[in-house]
Amino acid sequence: MPSMLFFDYISNQPVVAEHAFHDISLDKLLGESVLRFLSLPCSVAEVQARQAFFRELENDAFLTQVRALKQRLTMLSQSHAMFMDANSRLETAFTAHSLCTRYCYLCTFILELALDNVFIRSLQAYIKNLMPTIGKIHAHVVAATPSKDNIQQFCLSFTRTNPESENMHVAMATLSAAPQLSFIDRLRKNATSLGFGDGLVSPPKQSRVHHYLADEILANFYPNEAGILAKFVQDTIDLLDMSLLDISNELDFYLEIYELIKKARDKDIAITYPTIVSARSFTAKNAYDITLLAKDSAFIVPNDIDFTAQEGAYFLTGANGGGKTTYLRTVAVNLLLALAGCPVFAEEASVFLFRKVFVHFPADERFLESGRLVEEKGRVDDILAHITPDSFIFFNETFSSTDPVVAGELIWNTADCIKSSAAFLLYVTHFYDVLDRGIASLHPEVDTDENGRRSFRIVKGYWVKSSFAVDILRKFGFTQAQLAERLGGKNV
Repeated sequence: MPSMLFFDYISNQPVVAEHAFHDISLDKLLGESVLRFLSLPCSVAEVQARQAFFRELENDAFLTQVRALKQRLTMLSQSHAMFMDANSRLETAFTAHSLCTRYCYLCTFILELALDNVFIRSLQAYIKNLMPTIGKIHAHVVAATPSKDNIQQFCLSFTRTNPESENMHVAMATLSAAPQLSFIDRLRKNATSLGFGDGLVSPPKQSRVHHYLADEILANFYPNEAGILAKFVQDTIDLLDMSLLDISNELDFYLEIYELIKKARDKDIAITYPTIVSARSFTAKNAYDITLLAKDSAFIVPNDIDFTAQEGAYFLTGANGGGKTTYLRTVAVNLLLALAGCPVFAEEASVFLFRKVFVHFPADERFLESGRLVEEKGRVDDILAHITPDSFIFFNETFSSTDPVVAGELIWNTADCIKSSAAFLLYVTHFYDVLDRGIASLHPEVDTDENGRRSFRIVKGYWVKSSFAVDILRKFGFTQAQLAERLGGKNV
């Protein structure tokens, strides 16, 4: 079965653990099926092909046809669900007829897609190979249609006399040759008459008839037709390639990311397609933490990303409220999007295809069976046991609740181990004792934009050990000299 995301083998070994998406808040923007694809590794060719697909979605004609394909897959899925849920032989036959009809309709639609894309071409080639089987299914559908229509020309209606009458009759089933339109059908008819087109898509009707009435009465009333329909089920169902439904979730991947792109553009957030590079690095100019859209943030501060083989490990220190976790999300979210062939939220970017991404955030103590230190040490040790030079690790205040002396040594030993393995690291911590020991550092710096808004940008710095007081001064836009002046020349 061809894929809209992969060319060959689909790995079951995720790039990133499921919990990481919650830690970096990406689960607030994207659904589970999309996150699953973000967790699976892909090749350079697959990344480039996905980028091409996203670019094509910018074309309205391409986007319209992709959405139409998704709609037809949804309709096929609905018919399949009804077939699987059928509770009588006659209901099985009717739902099988609908399923096969929509299956042939979908395959024909795929062949007629006028979309020049490597994934679409692969899908069309697959459908062409199925054409002999599809032809058989279609022939069976055509042959069984008169029998279905003969039974379907009647509908069941129930009447009851006035309950107040002494001559009240028991509900009586009657056959009517003029079935009334359903509410949805009437609504669709009215919408069409008003010029809105047939835009209403509803799941197949589920007017459930008791299996006794269907199989013992209607089937006996139409024995020839019932027999033809029963044989139709036997002849067709095993011919259907229902793996086509897998395409639906893959299209969700493109369409959900595309909607995220539109939301970002509405906020004037830059979008770019990262260049894939062979040297281990991840760089970006003015990258955004797109997860802040889930909070409807009106102002998102961009930051540069600069991780290279020469400088791939950083401590990020600074006072609370200085944007440290926001920066971690900026790097992690854009990295995962880039690795999955998605556009990233930056002015420009380049990325090496890291094969593993690890994320560690403090766990909620309410759900720990052991103490936090024991839990964190276990998770960190597990990460250290699996890192390779093509790994990228994110730690957010790991070991922060531990005794400062113990925490400092644990943090440094962990970071040193990762750097020694040549893996990449961003370690957010408020412990300054780990600085100036051979690992580069980042810190928040107050930045005022043209509108006078104060925010924090993350900058590099091999700087001396600081204190929270200095960071608090930065947060409010003061220097040490300005504070000293306000305090009457006292040292601070």
